[in-house]
Amino acid sequence: MCRVGLVNIEDSVVAKIAEDRSVSMQVFRGQRVIVIGAGASGFAASRLLSQRGALVWLVDGGSAALSASRIKELEALGITVRFEFSDLTVESWDLGVVSPGVARESGLMQQLLRRCVPVISEIELGFRLSACPVIAITGTNGKTTTTRLVETVIRQGDRKAIAAGNIGLPFCSVVSDHSDLDYAVLEISSFQLEHVEHFKPKVAVLLNLAPDHLDRHRTFEGYCRAKARLFENQDSADWAIIQWEAKEHLMMMGVEFGEHVLTFSSKNPAANVYYERGLLVSRIPGWSGVLYDCRSGRLVGVHNAENLMATLLVGYVLGISLSEMRLALAGFRGESHRFELLNPVGGVAVINDSKATNPDSLRAAIEATDGILHSTGSLWLIAGGLNKQLPFQELGSLVAAKVAGAYLFGQARDEMAAALGRHAECFLVETLNEAVSRAFGRARTGDMILFSPGCASFDQFSNYAERGDTFCSLIDRMRSQSFVENQKSAHHGSQFDSSTPRAGQVPNDGDTLMNRALARTATTEKIYH
Repeated sequence: MCRVGLVNIEDSVVAKIAEDRSVSMQVFRGQRVIVIGAGASGFAASRLLSQRGALVWLVDGGSAALSASRIKELEALGITVRFEFSDLTVESWDLGVVSPGVARESGLMQQLLRRCVPVISEIELGFRLSACPVIAITGTNGKTTTTRLVETVIRQGDRKAIAAGNIGLPFCSVVSDHSDLDYAVLEISSFQLEHVEHFKPKVAVLLNLAPDHLDRHRTFEGYCRAKARLFENQDSADWAIIQWEAKEHLMMMGVEFGEHVLTFSSKNPAANVYYERGLLVSRIPGWSGVLYDCRSGRLVGVHNAENLMATLLVGYVLGISLSEMRLALAGFRGESHRFELLNPVGGVAVINDSKATNPDSLRAAIEATDGILHSTGSLWLIAGGLNKQLPFQELGSLVAAKVAGAYLFGQARDEMAAALGRHAECFLVETLNEAVSRAFGRARTGDMILFSPGCASFDQFSNYAERGDTFCSLIDRMRSQSFVENQKSAHHGSQFDSSTPRAGQVPNDGDTLMNRALARTATTEKIYH
């Protein structure tokens, strides 16, 4: 027996996985494989395929995708790197491996599909070549936090695990560089599930479902069906852990699950594990009662309670003791840019939630401020960016109840203002720099500034991490210059309010207070924008 738990991995099963891996190595040897997309996933897939004896071409539409050193590394392995498609004869390929950022509608993908060249995802490739059992975690929100939580809990249980996948480390890199793992804990996106074939996690986790990436999946149903592919190959030896509400939604769509299913919910006490006044409670026979007090850890908000419940259920399935899990959870620090509580500035609480890239994650962030925001304080929201064809109207009642004012920047600012403007004051700004300056102009001691964009970052930033780092740099600059204290002492009352532009208004060039405020942070704006 490899490990003891509800998921019992017999030595014979491990041997069979190793045998299958050896067969896969032989299958890829000598094959002509085209890898589409030269980002981290494409680089890792190309390197792994070359190690397994394949003849590899890595192609990308932009030369900036790879550094010169990485190109040299690939070429030293015999991999052909191309940044144009005109001289490629697609009839000759045995297999295509696609990176998650490459859409099915792309020109080269369409050529491969028309000629019936099999196309798989980087996650599928890693799975075929790995002997390591997989725990896969997907959902609209909370994937990264839960993936890290599960990794932490497994390691606390004296087992070897590594977090990979959509979290930043490609699965193919794990296969290449880590051969002694007990588990690979994979964050999985809907994009990565579009081209799986045999992918079969021992434990599959679905955290939640809300509209997202409709610019890629077209409809919410299409998005949900992509997520549901996580479960399609599971059998009686595997486990599915699903949010109660997500399970109900998928069942209404006709999605079926395997024999072993566990549920969790922050709203429905009928779930196997549920949330009740800060406590996570189990109804599972032999494992019933209070599992964890959320107040004993650093993660706050009901959305994080669901992440914790999913993690506890994974630990239960793997046979990790509750005492070990409690210890791991209590010491866990949240992910950077995910509802990250920064040091206050002039008595104003500040939260960096740059990883909120859709309206549902913005909703969760606003709700999570309950219990943190001072009872007499006001909540000032900074949001905006690139919308993914998602609606903001459903946030209206929540914004009306919780938000004093919203500072909106980026491509989606007009759309967000149109949806939220009748529920709270909305102020249109050009940049994140300006949004921070203006929000601090309104905030007073006891208030909170929540940076939760609710949009993608690609209109002004390379990714959510750069966006979050920019926000943190702006906050650090505010703190070091004592910006808020100086502003409050010099200008107090309603004079500032009356000159701040509302949604649809042009900023007043005569607003000397704002000119001074923006001048003090102009250097940061030049650096990041």
